[in-house]
Amino acid sequence: MVNQAQILVVAPYEGMYHLINQIQIEKKLENIKVVMGDLELGLEAAFNEIKNGEYDLIISRGGTAELLINETSIPILEIPITTTDVMQALKLSENYNGQVAIVGYKSISSKAEQVCELMNWHPAIFTVDSKNEVEKVVDKLKKDGYSLVIGDVITTSYCKKVGLDSILISSSKDTLESTLMQAKILTNSLHNSRVLHKLCFEDHSNSNHEEYTLVYNRSGNLLVSSIPVDKVQPVLLEYLNTHFLEFLELYYSRKDINIEKLHISLLTKQVNTGDRVYLVVRVKIIDTLKSTFPGLTIYDKNLLRTNYPSSINFFGEIRKVLQQSQHQNLPILITGETFTGKTSCINYLFSHGKFSNNLLYVFDCAKLTIEVWYEILTAINIKNLQNEVLCFLNLQSASLSVLSEIKSLLEMPSLKETNQFLFTYTKESNPEIALSEVTELLFTIEDSVIINLPSLRDRQQDLNNLITIHLNNLNSKYGKNVVGFEDRALDIIYSYTWPGNLKQFKRVLKKAVMATHGYYVSESSLKHILMEEEMYGYEFTLEEEKGKNCINLDQYLNDIIYDIIETTLQSCEMNQKKTAEKLGISRSTVWRILKNGKQR
Repeated sequence: MVNQAQILVVAPYEGMYHLINQIQIEKKLENIKVVMGDLELGLEAAFNEIKNGEYDLIISRGGTAELLINETSIPILEIPITTTDVMQALKLSENYNGQVAIVGYKSISSKAEQVCELMNWHPAIFTVDSKNEVEKVVDKLKKDGYSLVIGDVITTSYCKKVGLDSILISSSKDTLESTLMQAKILTNSLHNSRVLHKLCFEDHSNSNHEEYTLVYNRSGNLLVSSIPVDKVQPVLLEYLNTHFLEFLELYYSRKDINIEKLHISLLTKQVNTGDRVYLVVRVKIIDTLKSTFPGLTIYDKNLLRTNYPSSINFFGEIRKVLQQSQHQNLPILITGETFTGKTSCINYLFSHGKFSNNLLYVFDCAKLTIEVWYEILTAINIKNLQNEVLCFLNLQSASLSVLSEIKSLLEMPSLKETNQFLFTYTKESNPEIALSEVTELLFTIEDSVIINLPSLRDRQQDLNNLITIHLNNLNSKYGKNVVGFEDRALDIIYSYTWPGNLKQFKRVLKKAVMATHGYYVSESSLKHILMEEEMYGYEFTLEEEKGKNCINLDQYLNDIIYDIIETTLQSCEMNQKKTAEKLGISRSTVWRILKNGKQR
């Protein structure tokens, strides 16, 4: 029995979900349940909770709140979108290279107009009042050449679907905390006591998939299981035991995994009976995978999205080429250094292509032997496939025998014309086979598309866009409010050579955002993170350092000496003793020259 009124929060995006859970812990709010879902998914999540428990108030935001108002009799408290929330999103877009528009309901557009007028900003602003209108406006913006759209979850979700960049207007922690405190006052006036009902998953008797339930106690002991022994029980139980604490920490989670021949969807939820906590695991067997061969993985659209969230990471000409190629049947070869975004391009081409509702066969040539290839041909009968996508990764590691087999597929008109062929080649120092040999063997200019992805160090013009997009993603995922980098930190971003390309860039940005408690990443924090990159084999060197030894001689002698000492000091990590030793002068001389400064 719990003597508190019960509040249900429907968080439309992941960052809000985590922030509200954090506020719950900090404020010791035990009467609040948080579920995650936007629009119809949010409505479904709410109904699943409502039918199994009595709630006095539901909290949500934007379009999800409007749906709940129309579909339930329980009072709805809407999380307001504040001027600060809108300003943060606009500030994040400030350095984006491309046309920017704001699309949202009146609560967003009116505040955007106020902020833009105050800051003398001039993005296009569109007011909508339905999901259909959002889609029409976004479609027109894409046609008119806009590349970045700011809005709520409805808007940003549709932008991702059509291949536009977007920034989510997220709610700050202060706004959420204020709303929860207001909700607590409202609900306490409605009820003094109530029973905490057992929480459970939706009934699945009408499901088209095989579904089973497992129940664990808080110590991780399995109490009840309905899953048959022949349904990968030992392997599945090992997986659940390994990730038990991770699932227990999350009130609700959804995860897709591949175990042996099965694609399995796991739904986990805590069940609180008042004095005990249980972890209920719903196992849904979605699809039996056709592949058990090393070097071959078969995806459908949903499984690919789960394992490799789509993000192009490219702008300008390369994005145009990808968009033009997505509906063609020509073989497409994507080349580039390690971690330059080749897999993201494959994901995009499949997810947005005309065969996206069918299967993606991914062959990893680094693992594919000719013996395995012949087994695959026998089991799947590749030569008779139609309307599928065949992707061959890592051609640089392919044997000549495997390449010859691939060539024979491309020489079959019926197969080539009815399926999409995608390829990747990673440029490395000692490939098994040179790129020139691969292209000569498999491709011709007339009937193929070759996309060369530049390294990140050669994409200076894209850095602002990449920072904007990935900061927005990180803010949304982790409930942060970082809008950019301090000027000197931004200089480091531009000057760093990024030897690990996009993978390193994303890792560094994630660490920087997680270490930042304000709006801007500091220079010292970024330097510390980049120095930690040595554990991955990446030395912290900046492009600008190549020219730092070129002292400007067209100035006073004392200023030349000052520049020499300052440059050496920076190379010695600001250690004056090491600087003095390196230059063969006394420490007091270093201190005196730096103290006097330059003759400006």
